[in-house]
Amino acid sequence: CSTDSGSSGGGSDPLEIPTTDLRLNEGKLGFVSTTGNVITHDSYPGYENKFIDTLVEESNIKFCVNANKEGKVNLSIKYAFWGTTTEIRAAYIFINGILVNEDNPIFCPWTSKSGNNIWQETDSIEVTLPQGNSFIEIQPVPTGTKLPDFNEYPSSVSPEDIPAPSARESSGKLPNFDYLHLVSTDPTLLINATESELKYWNFKISSNNDKYGTVTVTPK
Repeated sequence: CSTDSGSSGGGSDPLEIPTTDLRLNEGKLGFVSTTGNVITHDSYPGYENKFIDTLVEESNIKFCVNANKEGKVNLSIKYAFWGTTTEIRAAYIFINGILVNEDNPIFCPWTSKSGNNIWQETDSIEVTLPQGNSFIEIQPVPTGTKLPDFNEYPSSVSPEDIPAPSARESSGKLPNFDYLHLVSTDPTLLINATESELKYWNFKISSNNDKYGTVTVTPK
């Protein structure tokens, strides 16, 4: 990652200004990549800028941020999910490649597909950001992972249709995604979105015999 705090006057994006309340949106500063589709859709108002759908199994969303010091932030997701009412969609958060909420996944309960409740914000979890630049990656909790603590079924679901706690499992998908919300719990901890300089490389390894070989590295 690289960072521009905005103090140099080189950019107009408000996300360049360090803050204690940061919303990271696809297609804007701080966005790195996603395996889903970044779209707009007039039938589902209430999202900011654009949103991401088709976040199927093994999907991900990646952002890049900077913190002026190590500290704790509350992290939540604004999302929409109008699939099966008893399906469980939940998110894992990775910071610099380390899973930080294995025992506390972010649950994304079913939302309405119309009206004022299409887009909702999840409960927040507390995570620690290191000083400097960090990659934040959102992944679905893998298919079949037991989530017995999930109990946020919509009122339209009949009690007899709610799975027993022992049968509550992740579907392995993410909901439609609007933004990632970070709120500093320390007023002196400032965070801002940054540009990503993440590069990918192809490694080609060949062996001439059982003792020697060559490695060729090319940027992708």
